[in-house]
Amino acid sequence: SSMAHVGASQIAELPVHSVNSVLELQAGVVRQGGGFHIRGGRSDEVAFWVDGVPVTNVANYGQGIQPENNAVEELQVISGTFNAEYGQAMSGIINIVTKEGSPKYTGMVKGYVGDYVTNGDEFEVTKSITTMQDPETGAITQKEDKENPLAAFNPVYNAEASLSGTVPFLGDKLTFFTKARFYQSEGHLYGREWFTPQGNPGDSSLVPMNPNKRNSLQAKLTWKLMPSMKLMVVTPLS
Repeated sequence: SSMAHVGASQIAELPVHSVNSVLELQAGVVRQGGGFHIRGGRSDEVAFWVDGVPVTNVANYGQGIQPENNAVEELQVISGTFNAEYGQAMSGIINIVTKEGSPKYTGMVKGYVGDYVTNGDEFEVTKSITTMQDPETGAITQKEDKENPLAAFNPVYNAEASLSGTVPFLGDKLTFFTKARFYQSEGHLYGREWFTPQGNPGDSSLVPMNPNKRNSLQAKLTWKLMPSMKLMVVTPLS
């Protein structure tokens, strides 16, 4: 068996914006159809664990609730054989440990705005089609007029903030970690609405084909009952 280990410092340096993207960078892991495949296994043969709790909705986990990058302390991908403590898994284990509150108050605010810019012909979209007839031969030809949607502004918005520390008046026995994020992108693929889904004529406007919008809020409370025991409450919302 083999285990890939990715810590919080490594995740912060990677040019990715989701835990799914971090997983795709690991050897033997492939994401296809919304699910993860490890060493050629099926997506339902992979077990997900978050803070010691198994995630039962394995097949759709990649599209559902997931911790944000800044909220992950450690990410482990175990492929091949593994201990019997990990049940309901045949090809691999994905274990995620989220961050806990720190004794001192710390926080972070980050945001960016991005765009897609390219002059590649493969991203052009048909604007209009002109039909012409040769007066001598009578042959009918069509001339296609195209435009590049990525020449305009294709917004990518990201705003996130986190706050960590101790709960007032309780010393360092009870700590908290909170993280909120807003992400929105129109994507890099566009089409033209010639017709509506009902079959009616459309307005011929450009429509983003792979948009992505995500709002997430995560909170974690850690109560240190004794040096060797602690109680955690994690509430990931998306």
